[in-house]
Order: sequence, then C-alpha cells, then structure tokens
Amino acid sequence: MKALIENDIVVAASNNPDQDFHPTLAEKFIVVPDHIRQGWRLVNGQWLAPLTNILTWDNASREYFQVDIGAFYDRFGSSKLDILSSTDPLVMAVVRDSSVRQYIDLKNPDVSAGVNALVTVGLLNEAQAAAVINLATQENERFVKGLPQPA
Repeated sequence: MKALIENDIVVAASNNPDQDFHPTLAEKFIVVPDHIRQGWRLVNGQWLAPLTNILTWDNASREYFQVDIGAFYDRFGSSKLDILSSTDPLVMAVVRDSSVRQYIDLKNPDVSAGVNALVTVGLLNEAQAAAVINLATQENERFVKGLPQPA
C-alpha cells in the first residue's frame, strides 16, 4: 500500500498510485502498512486511526436545515390546506414568500416569523408551530439528498 501524506495525515491511499493518479502526484506517494487508508495519522512515527467526528444536530452543516418547499408544507399536517387556501393577507404573504424560494431554511429567522404569524391568525397553535420549525430534518425532507442522518 502507498499513501500521499500531507501534514501527517493520509489524504489518499492506493495500491497502484501510478495508475490511479497523475504522475506528478503519484511520485509523492510513500509505502505504508497495508491497513492504512485515507484519514489515518502519522504521529511521532506511529500510525493512529482517523479521528471520528460524530455528526449531531449541533455540528451539522446548514444543508441539514434546508428543506424542500413541499416537505415544509407537509409539516403543517392537517392545517396545510387551510394555510394554502387562506385569503388572509398575512397568510398569503407567508405562502407567497416561501413559494419563491428554492428551499426553506429552517434556521432563517424569517421562517420562524412566518410560522409564528400563522399562530397569530389562529391557523396553528404553539405546539404545531414548534413542530413545523423543528430543526431535526429527515432525508426525504432535505433539499440536499444523501446526507447522513445526525445522531
């Protein structure tokens, strides 16, 4: 096994870097033990396993809180149709504002304000509003697909 090491961290590993990488990069690979893979660290001459970062809602990237517009409205449950069909100017403004976006960012304060406006006009109660703006998202809701689910 050979590895490309930068700042004492394996950034690439290959059994055949001459075929897998450009020649100028392949020549920088050095021989390492067979079990070494990307992310392993060389500290004081000893190989250490990669550090594992546990993904949680506290350290998740912004993409985790960006949901598809349809999924956002599904969070309203049985109130969804009442909201979408409302002729109240405030409700219509909230619906219009969300419909012109590519996705809904649950961390955007304007989203919370819009959901709270729906409480003000009586279309949602506080518990329903909290469920709508709950930051924990599911794969099928997210605008960016394929992200691992945080713990």
